[in-house]
Amino acid sequence: MKNTREIIGNRGTVPLKLPTWFWAALVGNVGTILMAILLPLLGVRHAHTSLRTPPTQEAASVSQAARASEPGSAPERGAGRRRAAVENAEPAPSPERVIADKFSRFAAGRRDLFRALAARLGRSVSPDVERFFELAQHGSWEELEAAYQALQHRRAAGAEDLRSVWGAIFETFGAAETVHEWPAERLLEYGNAILGALRPGMVYVGGTDPGRFIPTLLNDTTDGERHIVLTQNALADSDYVDYLRLRYGDQLAVPTDDDVRQVFDEYLGDARRRAEHDAQFPNEPKELRPGEQVQLSEDGHTTVAGQVAVMSINDGLLKRFMQQNPALSFGLEESYALDTSYANAVPFGPILDLSAGDAPAAWMPEQAAGVVDYWRSAAAAFSTENPTSADPTRLAVAKLVAAQAQLLASHQLPSEAEQAFRLGLQICPTSPELVSRYVNLLSAQQRPQDAWSVALAAANAAPDNRQFRDLLAGLQQQTPQN
Repeated sequence: MKNTREIIGNRGTVPLKLPTWFWAALVGNVGTILMAILLPLLGVRHAHTSLRTPPTQEAASVSQAARASEPGSAPERGAGRRRAAVENAEPAPSPERVIADKFSRFAAGRRDLFRALAARLGRSVSPDVERFFELAQHGSWEELEAAYQALQHRRAAGAEDLRSVWGAIFETFGAAETVHEWPAERLLEYGNAILGALRPGMVYVGGTDPGRFIPTLLNDTTDGERHIVLTQNALADSDYVDYLRLRYGDQLAVPTDDDVRQVFDEYLGDARRRAEHDAQFPNEPKELRPGEQVQLSEDGHTTVAGQVAVMSINDGLLKRFMQQNPALSFGLEESYALDTSYANAVPFGPILDLSAGDAPAAWMPEQAAGVVDYWRSAAAAFSTENPTSADPTRLAVAKLVAAQAQLLASHQLPSEAEQAFRLGLQICPTSPELVSRYVNLLSAQQRPQDAWSVALAAANAAPDNRQFRDLLAGLQQQTPQN
């Protein structure tokens, strides 16, 4: 979504709509934060959920018609009747047709949702909003993008009629952009691998743009069970939380402004404590996380900034969400890696199950092997195509691999973690998450030459990627290369 990100992504941000007290906290005595918007056990789920074998009814429709017409696919009823069935069978819809139909239904559904929510709030729907939804169904991509940007500018100016219901517009545009950018077959495979892993009644938490919008699109156009789908990245956005409350308030407890304030205060106090420790004990291990920016003033003010701070607050709000809904289970597609997310998480198909209870202190070898086997199958499915650094499909899948490989590493399974990292790099050798985390693993194992080789290969594959150049420079400072 070019320069329109509401969540952490690669191409910009849009402003959060936060409570008045939050902005007061930014300039008052509380502190300052720069908000950047953003298997059952392993083997069982991994055996049944594939990035190349869509498990849901909608994905199956692409190939069911062809299978139904194959000789021998039904009990023998006579050659003539079988030939007639083959001749009269409708051709299977192409993935492109399936996605086009689904998006048209999705856009119509979000238009109806917007109208219903506006009516509940006693508002009328403005002509530019109606035109946006009409273009989503029948207009060109360029027309839709222009209409969205106009609405976005109006929202940034404080348009009251867009408050609390912006989510319906944003999700429509996010789904439209993903459909515009992704190959239809891969979109179905990716989304259905995620949705097919979810248990009945499970809440799905999307992190990245494709991890949020693709499951949202497919979930809301399925003829089967529908899940609650939300994003972790906007939980501090009062507009988004209002939208969740309007949509799902009868199905789950949604954090209040007081919850956001409490989580913010808790993070600020904890960040201050850790910063004071690092200042007082410079020779002890640092407690502030890499990239966590905390400044302490002489008058007692605390200033925090950066992506780590933003996602730490969102992580705290997600935990509050889970605490307030103990009867629900939560599946996560990772947005930004935080060690706290891995405490009790287990791989769950291509995503993470955050509500597995108390995770075992030591994993069984077959559990870790199940993760590696899952991604080995996924890598094999991509092996027939030449990877490109701009392929959104490969980048999205590689991020899923990186999250599970990091989970293995956090549970002291370095061999399986390294295998997963290597498989991920076969899928996308220029994935920033894979490269940086793999390099960190190798560096922690005192393998500087191997870490250098991984970073150099990524830099050669994507010479314009500054992150890889900076990674190489850092490694070179630690251990000069010949």
